[in-house]
Amino acid sequence: MRVGYVLSASGTYPPDVIEVTLLRGGSVHRGEYLYAEHDGKHIFMQVENVFVKRPTSSYDEKLARDDVIIHDAEKIVGKAVCVQVGYDTGSSIEPYLHPIPPLTPVYKPASEELYGFIAPRGPSISIGRIYPTDAPLTLDLKVLFRQGALVVGGVGTGKSTLLLTMMMRILEKAGLRPHLLLIDWDGEYNTPALAARAQEAGGYLKITSKTPLKKRMRSLSPAEWYRMFRQITGMASQSTQMRALYGAIKTLEERGVASIEWSMDGFNLIAEHVKSPDARRQLEIQAQGSSGEPGMRPATGWTSSRQSGATPWSTWTSRTRITGTR
Repeated sequence: MRVGYVLSASGTYPPDVIEVTLLRGGSVHRGEYLYAEHDGKHIFMQVENVFVKRPTSSYDEKLARDDVIIHDAEKIVGKAVCVQVGYDTGSSIEPYLHPIPPLTPVYKPASEELYGFIAPRGPSISIGRIYPTDAPLTLDLKVLFRQGALVVGGVGTGKSTLLLTMMMRILEKAGLRPHLLLIDWDGEYNTPALAARAQEAGGYLKITSKTPLKKRMRSLSPAEWYRMFRQITGMASQSTQMRALYGAIKTLEERGVASIEWSMDGFNLIAEHVKSPDARRQLEIQAQGSSGEPGMRPATGWTSSRQSGATPWSTWTSRTRITGTR
């Protein structure tokens, strides 16, 4: 489907940055893939920015100042600034080194054509879909294993979920016997599903640290409190209980709470904002260290003033993992 033509407002046409004038009523999104048909090739590009252009005169500004609004659709032009990705030679993706001339037609590829362009030639895993198409997003395992990957993002944006998905897909890949080493600082990947999949793929060995470290604290920021609770209990961040706890923590942050006492009183303050009664009950079991389920007990001793003479929860000793300042 044609969406526009290569046409630069500045009159310059570098090979790596391509400006597209969109057809009337045309719509593209940031991150979307397009291609220009030129020189017998489909030269793919990715949309970096989308905007509308409307020439404005001093008279237009005076009218707006006086609250006189005149809409003129003929003056509005949709534009998209794209970065060239390259073209498919049949064996690799190569950059097109020459400028794409003005008025070259630009198209939106079908999902099948886009997947054919970006799909790895060798073993790969699928981790999602390329929005807004139905084309699967795949990673080349050869590149992933030899060069690695960096996953970055803010809190709650899905970094842990993505990495867990990647590990599960790698372990599920038929004919592949990968060796994965997972260093889990916060216990985010302590999930039965991952352990079971690793066991099915050829074996699973969990090694826990026996190095005892002590850390004294009286209060923590809400985010630090959540991270410490998850680390001590070993509960997965994707679990229903930890999601509920995270929601309560965010509620307190939005209300301006800057610090929470590392104690049962602090826990009770947070628990009041956990909406699910069942999740609250399970979290209380973890906080009190009284769960009878294997693998669900807190990884440390939860101290009280009666037991140690210290502030409640102010001292804890890690028995199963190294904790402290990175």
